[in-house]
Amino acid sequence: MALSPPQPLDGQRVLRISGPQIGSTTKGSADPGGGSTASAHGNGKSMDAKQEGRRGKEVLRVATVNVGSLTGKGGELVKMMEDRRLSIACIQETRWRGNSARELGNGYKLLYAGEVNGRNGVGVVFHRDVKDSIVEVIRRSSRLMLVKVVWKGEIINIVSAYAPQVGQFEQEKKDF
Repeated sequence: MALSPPQPLDGQRVLRISGPQIGSTTKGSADPGGGSTASAHGNGKSMDAKQEGRRGKEVLRVATVNVGSLTGKGGELVKMMEDRRLSIACIQETRWRGNSARELGNGYKLLYAGEVNGRNGVGVVFHRDVKDSIVEVIRRSSRLMLVKVVWKGEIINIVSAYAPQVGQFEQEKKDF
């Protein structure tokens, strides 16, 4: 185990756990940049995204980022996604008000859900090649949203969640 390089949005370093983590339809891999990425497939098969990319196949790279506040970080988020060749990024703690969508630049689209008071907030950012494949958006709360995407004929559910932390009311944790 070793510390990662500083994270792109907040400079924080995290402990890396070596070795792949295998799920039923995704296989995560440690990214040299220090984030976590995954290759998502709707057909039940999974391969490492970097191996697939070398074989010339299109892959769907998915990441999750706690941005701490999205205000003023849209360009930085787009650059991080471009550098890591991400198709989709689920983001938490946007701290934006309301439920909406907006373009972030370079063809990246953000869908988000927030509270009236500017607390919490989740969102999903889509690469220009994926954003036209969105078929449904369900904003459950400022802590949970689902986006359905059709990718290569398969429906993929992308969930962005921000669970209540220590110090929150017990009822809020139970409701989540």
